[in-house]
Amino acid sequence: MDSPDSFAFLNEDPLPDVEDETELQDDEESLLELINRDITDRLQDEDRLLMEFINVDNKDSLGYNSEIQSGENINEICSSQVLEAPNGSKSWIPVVDESLKPVLKTCFDSLDHAISMYSNYAEAAGFDIRLTSKKLNKFGIVQIRYVVCSKSGVPKKTTFNSLEHSGRKKKIRNSNFKRCDCKAGVKFRLLKGVGKYELYDFVEEHSHPLLSSTDMCFSRKRRQLGFGDKMLVHRGNSLNLGASRVHKMRTTCKGGYDFCSSSTVDFQNFKRDMDKYVVDGGDAQMFINMMNNRKDVAPNFFFDYKVANSELVCTFWADEAARFNYSEFGDVMSFDATFRTNRYCMVFIPFTVVDNHKKSVIVGAALVNKEDGENYIWVLEAFLRAHGKAPLLVLTDQCLAMKQAIAAVFPNSRHRLCMWHIMDKLPKKFSTELLNGTSFRKEMNKIVWDVQLDPEEFEHKWNVLMEEYSLSGDKWLQALFNIRRSWIPAYFKHLPMCSLMKTTSRSESINSFFNSFSHYGNTLVFFVNCFDAALDKQRFTQRSLDHVTKSTFPKFLTPCKIERHASDIYTRAVFNVVQMEIYKAAWNCSIENVESEGDVNSYKIAHKDKASNLKCHHKVVEDKKQSIIFCSCNSFIRCGLLCRHIFKVLLNTNVEKIPEKYILRRWRRDLIPRDLQHTRLRYGDLDEEQEKMFNEVLSTVENCLGRLRCHKEDLARFTESIRILKKEVDVSFPNENASSSKVNTIVDLIGVSQPDNVEVYPPTGIRNKGCGKGKRLVGAGEIASNKASRHKRLCRSCGKLVNHDSRNCPNKVT
Repeated sequence: MDSPDSFAFLNEDPLPDVEDETELQDDEESLLELINRDITDRLQDEDRLLMEFINVDNKDSLGYNSEIQSGENINEICSSQVLEAPNGSKSWIPVVDESLKPVLKTCFDSLDHAISMYSNYAEAAGFDIRLTSKKLNKFGIVQIRYVVCSKSGVPKKTTFNSLEHSGRKKKIRNSNFKRCDCKAGVKFRLLKGVGKYELYDFVEEHSHPLLSSTDMCFSRKRRQLGFGDKMLVHRGNSLNLGASRVHKMRTTCKGGYDFCSSSTVDFQNFKRDMDKYVVDGGDAQMFINMMNNRKDVAPNFFFDYKVANSELVCTFWADEAARFNYSEFGDVMSFDATFRTNRYCMVFIPFTVVDNHKKSVIVGAALVNKEDGENYIWVLEAFLRAHGKAPLLVLTDQCLAMKQAIAAVFPNSRHRLCMWHIMDKLPKKFSTELLNGTSFRKEMNKIVWDVQLDPEEFEHKWNVLMEEYSLSGDKWLQALFNIRRSWIPAYFKHLPMCSLMKTTSRSESINSFFNSFSHYGNTLVFFVNCFDAALDKQRFTQRSLDHVTKSTFPKFLTPCKIERHASDIYTRAVFNVVQMEIYKAAWNCSIENVESEGDVNSYKIAHKDKASNLKCHHKVVEDKKQSIIFCSCNSFIRCGLLCRHIFKVLLNTNVEKIPEKYILRRWRRDLIPRDLQHTRLRYGDLDEEQEKMFNEVLSTVENCLGRLRCHKEDLARFTESIRILKKEVDVSFPNENASSSKVNTIVDLIGVSQPDNVEVYPPTGIRNKGCGKGKRLVGAGEIASNKASRHKRLCRSCGKLVNHDSRNCPNKVT
């Protein structure tokens, strides 16, 4: 992606502390010999000939046009004075303000201030600098430091014959070089007893043209990524945005490429450096350390993991908000496995419930290296340790390993199979003539999905349907009938909240939601960052719906006071459902008969459907003594909300409020405390105030610029004020490298450093059904089904309508 010479300068500081190949060794005699060597020593004959060839015959390769020959034109472009020696060689002396020029014998309080001075001079002059040799004293303090022009040194000599090509050998890259043995630079030394650094040598002349002010955007210093750029790369990675796309966004936001000197390659290199930092540091161990750090600073954060043969096998985690959500909405839970979320092919398992806004929320997440019963048992046991109780109903697909684990860990929970996954197999089991040419599919769906049927009614209608279409002997249908208690709604009718989820569609939606944030090439550390970003969006949606509920007022459909009461207690999404039931009770339902026996009244409610013009009847029983009301449609048990038939009775008896015992806590507004939805509390960030100030400064500056954009004079004053503040920062922090290196920045962004000892490694050799980077593993049944559904064509060899042609016909004569 970039040359080894330029890779070292992709650190965040404008003066990367990268040592040249001439960096002194620990041996003091070698150091003194290298420092005392005169910088003006001549090169060997071979090197001198090479440089003469460069300076005389190939001036274009040094970065300026060969048509510009006069010193006057070059001075105009580069703001430099050109001196020509008798032998024809030229040297360039920068023309800059005298206050910026280095002065011999000048003393500096620190080496950072000294380097910053020369860096400012170099930027004004039009060249880059590089830190090279240094000498340390016995206390580890820098005693002597060299700062030279970036074009100092001799390029590596690589020769190759461009006419000779070998397919087996690696092709040598014919790239440009930057170094041309420029002698410009400064030397600093530590004064004994003073503690200051003195500038004792300064070479002003350069052996190459200097950059103009308009081309300084291509200099290495200007190309350095600032903290804002690196933060954007990291956050883009958490949102599954590549470095190239992030660079386009950054360039657009800054107003164009003239204001964003960093290239796409610089962004890509930093992303590569972050990945390499995590991989080299032991990804699994860093993942465990990250989670343990959150556990230490946030006591309610739960995390556990399992290791076998020094490899990570299983892990489960749930933050405080997730644990609270489960305590309130954990009556019905669904979970499913998703793939291609990380580079180790570990299976991601999010646990999903329905909140008070009827939205899917995560109450825990797990990673396993294999979908087997043992791993699922461990995950569910960790789930039980985190939440303390099992759900009433667990919904999954027809995974045998999940079924065994649920039976072992949640023995008192009802396990329900996804109805959609079962019914989706119907077209693969029967002919098109039966499904499309008859009413079998319509009648089958009618009895399977009907939530009003009793078990006896369902079995009777099933048997009648099987006899009608002569399917009593079908093995697949018989197998479905044998497990009817695991998926038919009739057998869950009296289970609380059984109609909250009948399929795993919510889990499938959550899987798709998380896959949009993650990428199969992510490390475990960056997968967690992606998971956090997805969770942030989910929790923000929760907060926005809470805000809508509190800050808006619904449009009422009836004059009934009970509708006003419902709007005061329910969230907006739930109120919309209840409001429609009240509306139907007021205008579509009627009481045909009332029977009284003591304190118990029985109502026969007729409900007319305007669409089909059909009338159905339900029985509502009201016990005034015990304050109980029940409807035969069983809506309150199935969904936790009163039905239109009960509301019809309440309206008829002038009830103005919904009875308290029929207001479930899980549907109430303002149920989730706001502090639990706060990101920093969930992640246990100790620098919340610091990050708040950081974001406040960015927002304030952006706001000021937005207001001053059309007022040039005021904008100039604001700019000057910012420059003054920047100078104060430069004085306090002259060299950014002194306070924040590239490694420190990466640690700040990802939230964990490389461990001293690696005890846990990522899993290897995983082969799950969705682990491949290309196509997933497909079973024989699915292959046959897909092949059968393909459009058939006429084979000219066998003369039949089949799924092959004459080229691959099995009857073809060879």
